[in-house]
Amino acid sequence: MNTIILRGPEQVEAACRLIRSINLNPDAPKEVVVRDYEEKRTDPQNRLQWRIMVQIAGAKGDETPEDIQAYCKLRIGVPILRAENDDFREQYDRVVKPHSYEVKLAFMKPPVEFPVTRIMTKKQKSRYIEEVARHFAQQGIYVSLPSDIQDRAA
Repeated sequence: MNTIILRGPEQVEAACRLIRSINLNPDAPKEVVVRDYEEKRTDPQNRLQWRIMVQIAGAKGDETPEDIQAYCKLRIGVPILRAENDDFREQYDRVVKPHSYEVKLAFMKPPVEFPVTRIMTKKQKSRYIEEVARHFAQQGIYVSLPSDIQDRAA
């Protein structure tokens, strides 16, 4: 499968030329999917997320950053993706949802690591990080976030 990201109208003709140049079976039907592009999560967002997990684990004292990460993926990340990603919702509901809370939590950790935050868009990841901070602030655990989290995570 080939993905072409168009960042401006001038790139449409270039994309058409590229599509015409791809050596495909001329007798087979073709499928071209056009959809709005959403930027994927960024490395700075990943680093910020991990820094937050370390801060929370340090404040709690009885859980590892990996434990906090699994909890956050299940309690905060899964609802975000279930609401916005039909493929994720179908797979999660089929594979993970039927199990007990403890098994669901295990799905979020190695060696399984059911994909949650790694498939988020930049916007979803920003919301996830903000909701993690809000969730733990309600428990008296405060983490530092950049005020411009959406821009600084770029």
